[in-house]
Amino acid sequence: MKKKWSGILKAIIILSMCALAEIIILNAIGKLQLLDKVIYLNGGALAGVILSTIFIKKKTKEK
Repeated sequence: MKKKWSGILKAIIILSMCALAEIIILNAIGKLQLLDKVIYLNGGALAGVILSTIFIKKKTKEK
């Protein structure tokens, strides 16, 4: 049970980091409107979920 929660926690951290990085980059470029923020947050979240599931699957295979 503890391992499951640590995996979910890692996924949430990776997910938020991806979304944050995208927002920071787009703010620096200056191509960010309110609607885009929502879309990019969802895109970052999706990328984070995919990356974290791959990462977690690799970790479980190693053990």
